Amino acid sequence: YAAMGDAVELVFTNTNLSPQTLLHRYPDNRELGAFVAARLACSMRMRDASKSNMVLGLAQTANAKSGSLCSKFVESYIHRNFGVFEGLMGRWPKTVDHFRKSLLAMPTNATSRYLLGMQSMDAEQWRVAIRHFEASLQLDPDFKAPWVNLSAAYLRLKEWDEAIEACDAGLYRHPYTSHCFYNKGIALFFKALEKEAEAAPTANWKPAQQLRDDALKAFEGAREVLERSSMWTEKDDQMVESLKASESRLSK
Repeated sequence: YAAMGDAVELVFTNTNLSPQTLLHRYPDNRELGAFVAARLACSMRMRDASKSNMVLGLAQTANAKSGSLCSKFVESYIHRNFGVFEGLMGRWPKTVDHFRKSLLAMPTNATSRYLLGMQSMDAEQWRVAIRHFEASLQLDPDFKAPWVNLSAAYLRLKEWDEAIEACDAGLYRHPYTSHCFYNKGIALFFKALEKEAEAAPTANWKPAQQLRDDALKAFEGAREVLERSSMWTEKDDQMVESLKASESRLSK
């Protein structure tokens, strides 16, 4: 805010927030006008997607006339949001070009790298997604979403230990992240089942109780928030109940 001077006050106390007004407000700083107009476009994305995309196009044209070093960062932001628009429309294959252009303009754009990972998830390219999520986290280790989806990619690959490690790393930085707790519970649940299946033929078979207890603890960490968001399902209840099953019942 200090670096932007009175720009923040001028923008947010102005009743006329038309794209044209914003683009012409800073004749000596075109990239700032372009960025503010792009932010306006993003704010209207859910109300009017077509108009949002049109305003992004106006911001892109204005930014191209700047020629300053900062215009590259604005270009990266605009391309990123063109990609987000395509993703929201369900056209994930069309997002790739925008996210790559965003990174070409600003290679340290952790969000664009993360979004390339999400495109790879949509394409079921789990290994590629993992590389993008890890690259995003190298740029911004406190970015929560890549930790969640990194663990989800490992779950898709049935690599339970790696999924648990990603969840633990995410929870270390964001201790109340319900999706990390949930993904960790899933990984521990299937790890317990696999361990029990391997030991099943033996006479002294016992449940993988520590894994079961850890899975229950993880699910409890996720349940309250997910229930409030209507994201906790009947199948999740069934998983929890199966984890609580007694040893005598499981050995039958």
